[in-house]
Amino acid sequence: MTINRLTPGLLPLLGMVMFLGCHFGGNQLNNAQVEQYEDRMVAREFDPVPEPTAIDAPPPVELMGRVATTQPSDQAVLWLHVPDPTMAAESFERRLQITNFSDEVKKEYNQIYPNARKYIGEIRRDKQVRLTLADVLQRSLANNYQIHIDSFNPAISTAQVVQAEAAFDVAFFANVSRDNRNQPTPTQLQASDRDTTTVSGGIRKLLATGAAVTMTQTMVRVDNPGFAFNTLNPSWIQAFVAEIRQPLLRNFGIDFSRSQINLRKTERVINREAFRATVIDSLNNTERAYWDLVFARRDVPISAEILAQAERTYAQILARIDFDAYKTLLSRSEANVAAQEFNYANVKARVRNAEDILLNAINDPQLPMSAEYEIIPVDNPITAGIIRDRYHEVEIALQRRPELIQARHSVDLTRINLGIAKNQALPQVDVVYRATFNGLGSNASRAFDQETSGRFVDQFVGV
Repeated sequence: MTINRLTPGLLPLLGMVMFLGCHFGGNQLNNAQVEQYEDRMVAREFDPVPEPTAIDAPPPVELMGRVATTQPSDQAVLWLHVPDPTMAAESFERRLQITNFSDEVKKEYNQIYPNARKYIGEIRRDKQVRLTLADVLQRSLANNYQIHIDSFNPAISTAQVVQAEAAFDVAFFANVSRDNRNQPTPTQLQASDRDTTTVSGGIRKLLATGAAVTMTQTMVRVDNPGFAFNTLNPSWIQAFVAEIRQPLLRNFGIDFSRSQINLRKTERVINREAFRATVIDSLNNTERAYWDLVFARRDVPISAEILAQAERTYAQILARIDFDAYKTLLSRSEANVAAQEFNYANVKARVRNAEDILLNAINDPQLPMSAEYEIIPVDNPITAGIIRDRYHEVEIALQRRPELIQARHSVDLTRINLGIAKNQALPQVDVVYRATFNGLGSNASRAFDQETSGRFVDQFVGV
């Protein structure tokens, strides 16, 4: 295992340790977290994609309709010369069959190809898995942590919308109190003992115009023990109060009353588009990692063949050193072999790094980076030309790009906040109307009958 392969695997572990150290003041990993991490590092068995049957099979991705292209119509010819390392041996054999080489050239290639296959075998691993692009994208969507985190934001915004709309719900309230007083009085006409029990309840409702409507039913029992001047002892008081308070300047209007709802709805759209942008970026990065691995792997047979050819050339020059080969030519050939060895080492490293980047993007517990998998891409790139309508693509981008949608709704968010600020700068002027229906009796029933008769009504109007 090289340092390049160790580094991507150690970074998440170091980040987790730093995160826990910052939030808990030390390494507070419990056994369950350790077991979960160890469980992710254990390779699991899963159903791999079946291998292709032949090298000249059509690519999995095909275009519909006619397109303009200058490439050969037979795409299999192209992939025959830049095969995946798993198909390199078959590709070498097919080349010798379909190419009009002379017997001398075929004899040379029969000595070059075995060495090339030996170098290609250096990237092989014991554990292999074949993945299609669709499978890779599906695994990335299912296991990407950032997608999981950002997916909660639209749901949270929806809950905040419901919370803002709850301001217009009918609110029920109730109060119960008892006041028992015993104090000296300067006259016998005033009771020294007074026991008051109050029970009240009602509803409160906010209207779209900003008005607050309150309806309250109150029942009071007053007991003056030992006081002979009261006609009713104990006495019962019933009162129904209906009040409406309408703001005229500050807090007035439907726009202000619904401003919090509109804010939460706008934030929900912004969070939804941010989540969509996260998904798009994740899929783009995963797909880019997939095709980078495809290109890195297809460089392997080419670099291995070039290295084998350089070694064959060096062997031929070395065999003729005593006849017509100059030492300068031998030194150049030796330097060329060393350069190709260095180039092939870089190609193998790029394959390993591309595998690690793809596994990191997938983040699948079934494919841990410590399991030393050889990822074999199944899909071939499209080689045919694609007709594009640039103006239509720009129009669609202006309509659908998450960043532009977020920017437009951020403007709406600022406009709503500006309206709230302007409204709160106004003076507070409220119109209040209150009507009270009163009732008094020796018991609660008689007091309620008098209240509902409408004989004793208090009215209040104020600004």
